[in-house]
Amino acid sequence: MRVGLSRWRVAVTAVLVAAVVAACGGGDGGSKADPTPTPDPPVSLKLQALDTYARGTDGLLALSMHTNGAHPPKVKVALRFDVPAGKSLKTQYEPVGSTGWDGWPTLKLARSAGPEAGLDTLSGSYTVPIKDEDIWRLYLNPQYGPSGADDAVAVHATLSSAGRTLASDSVKAPLAALTVSVLDMKGTTLHRDGRWTEATYAVHNVSTRDIAHVDAGLNISPCSADDVVGCDPTGADVADGFTMQQYDGHRWVAVTRSANAVGHVLSTSLKAGASARVRVRVAAAAGLGKDVTRVDISLAAGGKMPGAKTSSYDSAARTFDIAR
Repeated sequence: MRVGLSRWRVAVTAVLVAAVVAACGGGDGGSKADPTPTPDPPVSLKLQALDTYARGTDGLLALSMHTNGAHPPKVKVALRFDVPAGKSLKTQYEPVGSTGWDGWPTLKLARSAGPEAGLDTLSGSYTVPIKDEDIWRLYLNPQYGPSGADDAVAVHATLSSAGRTLASDSVKAPLAALTVSVLDMKGTTLHRDGRWTEATYAVHNVSTRDIAHVDAGLNISPCSADDVVGCDPTGADVADGFTMQQYDGHRWVAVTRSANAVGHVLSTSLKAGASARVRVRVAAAAGLGKDVTRVDISLAAGGKMPGAKTSSYDSAARTFDIAR
């Protein structure tokens, strides 16, 4: 499952800017006591975790690179992941010339003893040509869930050429305890004559701990995951043009409006590894503005693991066309 693409597109420019600033340095570049400062390395690297990382879910990592003067035409990218002993993950790297998000090669990973007891290190490498400024993307897909509130995958990246290390960086990709998915959709079109369109979502506790309280809210937005600029997510209260109901196991009932979402649809506890289904149906009203031709309907869920200071969040959205 591909997730986080809209967050990725918004953040990717910031990643490159940060990498360039870090590579070029700040301040006066030295001190009076050191008249010959060390020159900048020919290649610098910034590794960032910008997505949701959860069991069985693809999350994006960014490797942003900056060059300074002469540099080799290509480099070897060596990756290491520290995971609990016996656990595994999958990773895919963006091939040269890729224009989409699918079909990326899988990186073969070898297992070795980790940096400390209870950890294994999974390592692999690939070669890529470099340009003056570049961003390389990876998918990180853990095959296990968190057992503690602060669990994360330690990721290390090193760039080398002809046996010489050029740059390296590390980051921790936090493991999410909750994921949300779309299980079923009965149609992808909303009609202005009051006909219902139904969808079923699921909230999964992918951690190894029980979560005492999970809340989920339904949202309707005129902005899709492909919209980066030029779209107002509030949509001038576009959600007011829709009627929403939820199936409570016996009958359809009106969705309760809430301050933080169009409708509050779930409040429950989830055992480790358990899931909760949310079945909803939506109808567009005849008075909905004619300029609204498409909306995203999403379910967002949050809950705290035992001992966590902040909640774990995830969401899943699907785009619906609105018939004229």
